[in-house]
Amino acid sequence: MKRKKFRLDPLCLKSKIILHIIYFLYYIIDIFVWKKWKYPIKNFEENPKNMWIFWIIYLWYKYLFKPHSKATKNAWLEKYFSNQLINFWKKDNNKKSSSLSIHIWWDLIPYFLFNKQSCKYLRDDIWDYFFNADIKIANLECAIDKYEKEKLSPEIMLWNVYFNAHKEIFNMFCKNDRSKYDVLLTANNHILDAGEMGRRHTLSFIQKAGIQYVWSRAKEDEKWYTIVEKNNIKIGIVNYTFSLNKNKLNKWDERKVNVLELNNIRADISKLKKDIKEVKKISDFTIAFLHMGNSYQAYPSKHIVDMFHRVFEETGVDTIVWWHPHEPQPMERYNFVDPTTNEEKSWFAIYSLWDFIAYDVLSRCHLSLILELIISKTDKKTTLTDIKILPLYNCLTKHKDNIYYFRLLNLLNSIELIKQWKKQDFLNQTQIEEMFELEKFLYTYTLPKNTNNLIKKL
Repeated sequence: MKRKKFRLDPLCLKSKIILHIIYFLYYIIDIFVWKKWKYPIKNFEENPKNMWIFWIIYLWYKYLFKPHSKATKNAWLEKYFSNQLINFWKKDNNKKSSSLSIHIWWDLIPYFLFNKQSCKYLRDDIWDYFFNADIKIANLECAIDKYEKEKLSPEIMLWNVYFNAHKEIFNMFCKNDRSKYDVLLTANNHILDAGEMGRRHTLSFIQKAGIQYVWSRAKEDEKWYTIVEKNNIKIGIVNYTFSLNKNKLNKWDERKVNVLELNNIRADISKLKKDIKEVKKISDFTIAFLHMGNSYQAYPSKHIVDMFHRVFEETGVDTIVWWHPHEPQPMERYNFVDPTTNEEKSWFAIYSLWDFIAYDVLSRCHLSLILELIISKTDKKTTLTDIKILPLYNCLTKHKDNIYYFRLLNLLNSIELIKQWKKQDFLNQTQIEEMFELEKFLYTYTLPKNTNNLIKKL
């Protein structure tokens, strides 16, 4: 079968057999549904708890057969994101008292083949940049429970996939023992993958590593938010997930994980409004990290965009970063009136940064982003003053020793080397072609037309 655009051949025979069977079945299904499924289904709520077999078939369709590259029939949403002006570089006559940098990197997922040996070259390219920020934040998309068996992400993620890693894999997510994350987000759909005890062991592990977490609680009296203070600036962080997959909390533990069904257009967000209102009182700048959205789409669904605007307008949060779609999605500068101050505001959101490291069969999932935010505090206010994006290429190569090695490459720098006939020796022709396709995808779907000053230069 000819390899489709944006898709790499799977590594193992079992995956190849599964994919060929799925392709055959979906070629038949596609005859009947291609007109309906050419665009994202209206108000589709991607939540395993509420999905029946028809929606599961649709989810696999866009994951393994035809990922969505269009948002709406008349392309108005595509134009909306393409025409965004993501600039926050305003002159301020007030004397700056301080500023800080925040680096945000998304889902830390324990993939198969991911171990100390395969990560030998992982830190060679961009790690110094990421861990050089004042505040480093990532989403821990798995349990860390040494008492339970490791559960690693398979090459093809079908249904009811659960993740659990041990200390060795977690250490691969960090630069070294001294360079770690400042905050790990734990409100996501995999926090209960090792059960309630696994969740508690995970939080205990994070604490012992000297890292703050939000928002899953080990005890009832713990705060439901995190305040990180650097350079005399207090950053308030809140974290919510749309789903716990099919896992459930008992009534005594319901307040220990922030769950709001934000993929549902009719979701009640009163709890979110109350929480952000409280954290705004004790912080200079607030960020809401929301685990939500629909997977395997170049653009967010319209009702997801509507929910995003609703959260802004009803909570007055300063910045929103969303994730879960498993590929990069666009960013937005949104103008609204802060309900708590009646002040006209213009703030920032990005819909998806994708994974820390991944080798999915959908090759456009091999593009991920590091987000950099610069927050500045003056005599009168604290505001977002700069944004940078560093595009990465998730590279997995097989060496002569018959071992696979992961690398995270600066995508645009690597492409520039190829153009200068200085390509890295470990890259093969398939990967080179993929990198150029991902560059095209980045500028076509993820970044707005006006990309001046958005790309981080290293």
